[in-house]
Amino acid sequence: MRKIALLNIIALVLLVVACSSTDDNVQVDTSNLIGNWELDGFLYQEDIIIPIPKLVSLNFSKTEEKTTLNGQSTCNGYGGQIASIGEKNISITEFYFTEIACTNQTLNTFESTYFNVLSSVKKYLIDSNTLILSYEDSYLTFKRTPK
Repeated sequence: MRKIALLNIIALVLLVVACSSTDDNVQVDTSNLIGNWELDGFLYQEDIIIPIPKLVSLNFSKTEEKTTLNGQSTCNGYGGQIASIGEKNISITEFYFTEIACTNQTLNTFESTYFNVLSSVKKYLIDSNTLILSYEDSYLTFKRTPK
């Protein structure tokens, strides 16, 4: 009898643990992500603060079928599709950008680095009007802007 009770307790604990473990790629409410954002900070490889030379925008929008992103960097427009999004995880696919040459090397370098990080982001965090996108040791910080 004690063995059965013990097995039932173990089964119950395993069931609770299995049900409470979070899958970071389950469907979540993305309404707080949708809208216009402006790049406010760029930390590259954990210790390089990259100055933002011009306004860089990012917009997330959602239809019944998909969530997309688009924006304007220092010289080029860009966009993509959100392949998956979870409580903390995000994956961007079909990333594209126009290929207009920037007027100087500083803008070219910034934009290349920005696109590299943005197209590779794996994590996100939204706190009030701040959005942080990260990939490994690089972080993009955005402030929400009016529509």
